[in-house]
Amino acid sequence: MTIAMVTHASPGDSFWTVVQNGAEAAAAQLGGQAELPGVRCDVQKQVQMINSAAAAKPAGLITTLADPTAFTPAIKSAEAAGVPVFTINSGTSVYTTTGSLGHVGEDASVAGVGVGKQFNTSVSKHVLCIIQESGNVDLENYCASVKKTFSGQYTRMYVNGTTDLTGTQQQIQAELAS
Repeated sequence: MTIAMVTHASPGDSFWTVVQNGAEAAAAQLGGQAELPGVRCDVQKQVQMINSAAAAKPAGLITTLADPTAFTPAIKSAEAAGVPVFTINSGTSVYTTTGSLGHVGEDASVAGVGVGKQFNTSVSKHVLCIIQESGNVDLENYCASVKKTFSGQYTRMYVNGTTDLTGTQQQIQAELAS
């Protein structure tokens, strides 16, 4: 049995390495195979990889929903071809509209509310919410919920994230210094 997993991961990203290790361990334990290409936050490449993975007729397909609008046609096409699709990580609030059979991930809005409340009980006066993947629905929902809940000053910042670590670090340092 082969399960294809197409994510918006960048190779070497510490978060996605844990996800990949778990998927590979589960496949080995079940006597199957996990195919796990990463696409470096490239929406069009991820759509192409979802379509390619579905064309290979795996037993199932797992994908992220960082950009649900872009991924929905590919997910619905895979489902129509008889490939069951499940989503992970981002897209908790919209996965049912994409054709996904299920989703594993936290509700970013709920998490953002919790973080905003936690900052309210601390000595924090200013929150900087960094979005490292422009257009990622969960990151947007998370930061919007932090802003809605936190009573202090709030700044949202977009950075290039894992595609430009040095530039991202410099952007964050400059924002913190200001």
